Amino acid sequence: MAQLAGYNSNIAQVTMNGGSVIAGTAKLPVMIAPFGGMTIKNAYVAPAAVINAGTVNYATLTLINGGTAGTATTAIGTAGGTPGVTVAPAAFSLNTAADELTSGQYLLAQYAMTGALADNQFAVIIEWVHGKG
Repeated sequence: MAQLAGYNSNIAQVTMNGGSVIAGTAKLPVMIAPFGGMTIKNAYVAPAAVINAGTVNYATLTLINGGTAGTATTAIGTAGGTPGVTVAPAAFSLNTAADELTSGQYLLAQYAMTGALADNQFAVIIEWVHGKG
């Protein structure tokens, strides 16, 4: 019943700003998994402005399990990233086989831009629960 009512749900958010970077990658820590670990239930990206579909200028956002050192690269989910796909407020495509982090592992958000984008500010919102499942 507690999960049904949302009592065990948590939210984490990070804002990313690619600034004037042209064709680059930025990675930011979102959080460290608490004691008992965590499971990501949903993740969303909300750009400051819609990025129209294009084959030259586009962005890929990836949630990453960075391990306990913050350097691992296991992808948990992605949003955007395909030439020709518009990036608007949208859900990440999550890999449910990789959505659990054990205590002390870093959850990272990676932004990779191809080409040049006029507005590349994003909020990444994570819904998670304690433990596995």
